[in-house]
Amino acid sequence: MKRNRSRGGQAILMVTCSLTLVLGVMSLVVDLGWGYYRREAGQSAADAAATAAIRAVETSSGTPSCGTGIVWCGSPAGTITNCPATAPTSATNSFNNACMLAAANGFTNTGSKVVSVQANTTSTPPTVPGATVSYWVTVRIRENTSAFFSTVGGAWKASHAYALGAEILANGYIQQVTTAGTSGSSTPSFATVTGQTTTD
Repeated sequence: MKRNRSRGGQAILMVTCSLTLVLGVMSLVVDLGWGYYRREAGQSAADAAATAAIRAVETSSGTPSCGTGIVWCGSPAGTITNCPATAPTSATNSFNNACMLAAANGFTNTGSKVVSVQANTTSTPPTVPGATVSYWVTVRIRENTSAFFSTVGGAWKASHAYALGAEILANGYIQQVTTAGTSGSSTPSFATVTGQTTTD
């Protein structure tokens, strides 16, 4: 009787291909799950910070007026203002309340995180068009979450050769190289608005 030994290595090949696919899908699921978790954590921190600022104003005065008492509106009123890198230690105004609560939830302006506050008494809230309120606060939290398995480019490097289409991580945004070449020796001021370009 003659045995066919030509199929002996097929099982190893099939297991290797299947295992590669399964591990790839698992790493994608972990990265997406982590991103979702961090997005929810940021949203919860932003909601808590905005609520803290509003509650501070509600309990301190009658009709809110920018710059009066604890009511903070930015300068000029309605301007988006970043929280300081070190969270305030006393709640002297609604801005400090918002920054303190964001920091208590793990979000300060450091590294890949940006916390900003916007408030006013006259214009409508930017997040709820058409609403009429006596005072509104919007807290925005941006965070560049690091993926565990898949990476989207890296941080900017001085005197580094970048190819067309390469991705650079800066200010919590992914910047795409539109002209191939070598970067300069000092860090440029990267654009923080979608569609703007940065010259290096």
